[in-house]
Amino acid sequence: MPKITCIDCGAARILKERMEEALKPIGEEFELDLKLGNYSWEKTGENATFKIEVATLGESGEVKSRTVLDFQDCAWRWGLEPTDLNRKFIFRDEYYELIGAKPRSYKFPLLAKLCRNEKVYKFHPDSVKGKLI
Repeated sequence: MPKITCIDCGAARILKERMEEALKPIGEEFELDLKLGNYSWEKTGENATFKIEVATLGESGEVKSRTVLDFQDCAWRWGLEPTDLNRKFIFRDEYYELIGAKPRSYKFPLLAKLCRNEKVYKFHPDSVKGKLI
């Protein structure tokens, strides 16, 4: 692999892929879920910042991420139950799975992944309530 002399979007993407590969054995060793999140780079091309989220695993292997815990703690705010996590719902003829929450996000606190490609979207509680399958 050639030396990276400037950290731009392409270089950051390559670095993220390599770092995700390097994190897998560490996660397995300590039985943790390690995810590389958002990244940014400075316009000078000399520095970049990557976010790493570390979460413990539950007894059955489920990830106890911050967004999962926040959903379980705050589901009542939106008229939902903690057990609604991982349930599916239909929005605009697409299937989504409820995966967590960001309570500080006032308008769109619920997180759901689109089932066909697993891309994550934010939802208003009214878009989810009463539509769970």
